[in-house]
This record gives sequence, C-alpha cells and structure tokens, in this order.
Amino acid sequence: MRRTQTLAANGSLTGYVKDNSTGLPIYNASINVAGATARTSILGFYNFSLPIGTHNLVATKTGFNGYVDSVSITASNTTYYNFSMIPTTSGDGGTSGTIDGYVLKNGTGLPIENATVTIAGESIITNSLGYYTITAAAGTYYLISIKSGYSTFSANTSILPSTTTVY
Repeated sequence: MRRTQTLAANGSLTGYVKDNSTGLPIYNASINVAGATARTSILGFYNFSLPIGTHNLVATKTGFNGYVDSVSITASNTTYYNFSMIPTTSGDGGTSGTIDGYVLKNGTGLPIENATVTIAGESIITNSLGYYTITAAAGTYYLISIKSGYSTFSANTSILPSTTTVY
C-alpha cells in the first residue's frame, strides 16, 4: 500500500509599521493574523509564516488607533505589507466618553476572561465576567478584542462625548 502525505501550504507575511504623523518605526506593536501574534522590532519590522488564504490583520499599540485590514497569503510566496498607525489624541472633560461591555464566547454566551480589549489607543484586560470599560477621546475607532485561542474581533464603533456606549 502506498501512503501519501500532504503538507499544509504556507506563505510569509512581512512588513514594517510606522507612525503616520512622523514616519518613524513603531516598536512593540502587537500584530495579529490568523490566530498568530508577533511584536514589531525596534525598526517596526514584523514577520509571519501563515496558512494560505485571506486573513484579517489587526494591529494595536497603546497611544495609537487600532489598525485592521485584510491580507492575502499565497503558497510559498512572501506578501509584503507595510502600514502606518495614527496616534490618538487624549480626551478630557467633554471630549471623552466611555465604552463598556462584555466579551463572550460565540454560541455559548459564556464570558471570556483575560481578553485584551483595545479602542482609541487604550487597552484593558477583561475581568472574570468578561467585562471591560474604557474611557477615551470621543471619536470613531476600531473596537478590538484579542485572546489566544479565539478569533480576533474587530468592529467600527463610536465613543460619544460625556456618554457611555455599551458594546
């Protein structure tokens, strides 16, 4: 009997992350793609080996708006993807608002503890009930939730001045 084995096809994703306002590299940004996480180097460099297909790329860094885009990975090829992140502005008084809610397992509704929730350059870890609350500058941003072993969640939402948004 003849046996054959098929290896999973992978490709590479590599690039640099820069500050949109200065053009300087962003060090230690968290890049998440297809369940894998990498941190940028002092030069803003990141690199992944990923399964083929189209994946969401999600980048977060304190002090910067979250970044979300799709990247396509092809077998045995390198996809080069450079991007810039926009610094956040700090809100105070009437120019800031709050967003809160729960991170829950899709399908069961059970809470996800210790997920990282990021919006407007601010991050927090969910408690044992999956609850988070963040105060940040008013504006429209990506709300991002990341937890190892789960798909990364991102949604475009707004923080309104002097208001609590539940999401």
